Amino acid sequence: MKADQAVKVDAETAAAIERGIKAAEEGRVVPAEEVRKLIPQWIAKFAVGQVSRPAADFSPPKS
Repeated sequence: MKADQAVKVDAETAAAIERGIKAAEEGRVVPAEEVRKLIPQWIAKFAVGQVSRPAADFSPPKS
């Protein structure tokens, strides 16, 4: 697939992409290195069913 080729996505996926773009434009991002450290925690939450927010919410965790 070429980078300029159109891709069809469902409405839910398109909305998630738009939320992500908006978050990035607002500076609400998490550095890749920090995300790599957080992934094991996220996986553990999913494994034991302790997710407290929707999976589509990619906001950084509150400290």
